Amino acid sequence: MQLTPTTPTSSKKCQTRIDTTFGIQKSFQDGGTRYTEAINRLPFMIAKDKIPYSTVENEGFETFVKYVAPLFKVPSRLTVTRLMQNKYDVLSEIIKTELSTVQSISLTADIWTDTLNNKSYIGVTYHYIFGNKHKSIMIGVTELTDHHTADNIKSWLLTIVQDWHINMDSIVAFVSDNAANIKKAIIDEFGIDKWLPCLTHTLNLIPAKLIKTDMISSVHSKVKGIVKYFKQSVLDALRLVSDLMLIQSVDTRWNSSHDMYERFVLLSDKIAPILLKSSSAPEILSGSELKIIKEFVELLRTFKEATKIVSGEKYVTDLLDLDTDLVRQMKKLLTEDYMYRLGKIESMPTIAMATILDPRFKRLYFSDKLASSSAVNKITKLLNNAILESSKASCENNLDSS
Repeated sequence: MQLTPTTPTSSKKCQTRIDTTFGIQKSFQDGGTRYTEAINRLPFMIAKDKIPYSTVENEGFETFVKYVAPLFKVPSRLTVTRLMQNKYDVLSEIIKTELSTVQSISLTADIWTDTLNNKSYIGVTYHYIFGNKHKSIMIGVTELTDHHTADNIKSWLLTIVQDWHINMDSIVAFVSDNAANIKKAIIDEFGIDKWLPCLTHTLNLIPAKLIKTDMISSVHSKVKGIVKYFKQSVLDALRLVSDLMLIQSVDTRWNSSHDMYERFVLLSDKIAPILLKSSSAPEILSGSELKIIKEFVELLRTFKEATKIVSGEKYVTDLLDLDTDLVRQMKKLLTEDYMYRLGKIESMPTIAMATILDPRFKRLYFSDKLASSSAVNKITKLLNNAILESSKASCENNLDSS
């Protein structure tokens, strides 16, 4: 049988008309549809990626845009600032309208310092349920131009709340760190039952205190000095023998100290030979000092995990099989500070009620029966008031309809 060769059919792609191509490019000119869309997306890019306004004046950005859309004129930094302000005004009004309809709102507040510019700020975040979705919105970052007294902080917080049209009665909880000034400000203005200590911050304070004790502080300083020496002088020598690098701790975060110790112990056999070769190297740790670090890491390993997941129903270090004199001293200090900071947490009404209403916990972990009974009474009272208000509203509606 003879096969007749067939000629393959060539599929022609539909090419864009030249007038359409010119039209697309022209739309990137000022006033065109693509120009308007690009201008609207520019503030989103800056906000989403947290990049400076001056990015639009960078040579690399301008070169990229000119290649993609030659007719698009990149706006100046001043124009971008105006665009961002306009976008903020529109979105803030939407959020204010949304917040005015929310019945229950919790807030978190934090004060921090920009060490580079030596300026302090206070930030407030709102947490609420809207349309069956949990939302968290940073609604206020205010530069603090005066002393951080409780009265000044109270004034700043009240201004932020009022500016966002928040009904004071809708605030069910206000979370902050344990600093006396911000704690007093919240309690004075919003009530003692509404202030809650940040659990993560509280958990951080306990090991941080241990690091400052005599049994740890000297070893801590030596390890930090060795890490600093490697970062500045012999980092390449460590790279030749390990893919892992040393970690420097941050004084305000005890977890970073735990990470520093853990990595130091892991690399200790590689660090020692490098230090011994240099006459300018800091003093190496003795065997007993390295043992202290190892015990500290093991003692607080699960404590670190508790900090991460913000869960501390049980004092986790009791599970560790460490029983040296030093570890017993560490446990004693940790237990004392733990009980001082968290021993009465179940007597805080908001936390107690939230725990009882959570079907996973209810009264299961309460050690103080009086605290659980008090929380149940408060819940019952709130429910009775809600039923009473609902009945009154129903009667009024029936009277109006009749």
